Amino acid sequence: MSSETMNGDHSGRCCCCFVIPPYILNNIVNHPNAPDSAKTYAREALLHTGSMHQRRNGYVARRLNAAQGQSTGVVPGIVLSNISSSTATATTTKRLNRMIYSASHTEILDYTLLRSEGGAATSDVAERECYDGFGSTFQFYSDIFDRNSINNGGITLTGTIHFSNNYSNAFWDGAQMVFGDGDGIYFNRFTASLDVIGHELTHGVTQYTANLVYKGQSGALNESMSDVFGIMVKQYKLNQTAAQSNWLIGAELFTSRVNGVALRSMKRPGTAYNDSVIGKDLQTSTYAEVLSNYYPDNDDNGGVHIHSGVPNRAFYLVATNLGGYSWDRAGRIWWAVLSGGQLKPTANFHDFAKLTCAQAESLYGSSVKAVVEKAWRDVGIEVGTPVKSIAGTWVGSKSRARLEIIFTLSGSTLTGAGSHKLDNTTLIFRVINGYYGSDRSLRFDISYGTPNTSNEKFTGTMYPDADAISGTWESEDRAAYVAAGWPDSDILSGSFNLIKTS
Repeated sequence: MSSETMNGDHSGRCCCCFVIPPYILNNIVNHPNAPDSAKTYAREALLHTGSMHQRRNGYVARRLNAAQGQSTGVVPGIVLSNISSSTATATTTKRLNRMIYSASHTEILDYTLLRSEGGAATSDVAERECYDGFGSTFQFYSDIFDRNSINNGGITLTGTIHFSNNYSNAFWDGAQMVFGDGDGIYFNRFTASLDVIGHELTHGVTQYTANLVYKGQSGALNESMSDVFGIMVKQYKLNQTAAQSNWLIGAELFTSRVNGVALRSMKRPGTAYNDSVIGKDLQTSTYAEVLSNYYPDNDDNGGVHIHSGVPNRAFYLVATNLGGYSWDRAGRIWWAVLSGGQLKPTANFHDFAKLTCAQAESLYGSSVKAVVEKAWRDVGIEVGTPVKSIAGTWVGSKSRARLEIIFTLSGSTLTGAGSHKLDNTTLIFRVINGYYGSDRSLRFDISYGTPNTSNEKFTGTMYPDADAISGTWESEDRAAYVAAGWPDSDILSGSFNLIKTS
């Protein structure tokens, strides 16, 4: 038995990825007609989610340092060993090793061992589902991608079930899977869904391959990778072709009380549920929706569960248009990108789309590449079009505000003018100190020309394939405001996204 709780060392090594996004839990907490017990369980799940998210950035930094041999000694040795093995040559003999524990409705992980590899099944249905789900996920990665467990080094697949009391979530904590039993009102037990188990374990695979940063578009890609490979785990277990699959993630999670078929639909993002209490499915299905629906980093980590609908639908389109089993070609293209070493941790949708097109051509030729390009085009991401000029009119968002800029370019000097609109207030600005590089990077300041409004600094990249720009901004007086006691929120810094209109 381990004495580590979620407030101890175990949580210190987590890079937590949760099945149920926070906005669903918030809807339950704030709905006047939700039962008090459901509100209590949702509130507890939210508090736990928030505390775990606060630890993520530190974990990621320590993980990167450890991978470079710069450990500070904070990360437990077992994690450092796992990190090292993620880049090492895979062991010759594949090894499936499962350890299933019960937290016995506490928050103590590894509390009571229920079953180890090869052991007899118990009468606990959650134990059997967890054990079998781990086996199906291992088998899929082994058979299709010749991978030896999630780190390719035979790491033990560990799961803790019956976490907390009626806990309404499940998550990958950077080292193991943790499952709640659900509140029994809106959520069933979280071991009931094989694609959710595959989804969460794939967060571990991503952790040991591309290590996509869990916020914004890279975070949405992280979520999408888990949906893509999670649905293939289920399809492989059921021997389903792409045409036979329902393309639903978490179809077993909602109780009959919820007006919905699943947590997400990869075929039709945004249509999985529409319920009076938990709300409407917010997933986007096109890139235009991503640009027009901004989520700050403290809201679902920049919309990772929402904007993942765009790459999800792209994969669905590729798999169904190619036909046959998803893993035969579409899955191998996606796997080649995830594991190939070219996908940056901060990649955006355009970066990923380009790599899938390149891998499609490399693996299967120009005809398959054309299918992949069309799928991305159908969700609003153009790949392979001629480079276009940054000069022109751009419209999009800056944190919560609408942003419009008309850029002009002379050599590498970027100038222009524009407007910033938030609620009913519009501010006019000039673009100053602007630079546009041959690598399509850009930086500029905007000056409002009024004594009570600080200038702001922008840094970003133009993605010419879709006439899109994304990046970050901050007030030039951010440090002074924070020192004076202002909250360091999205009124002082954040992300911006622009799309070219003319």
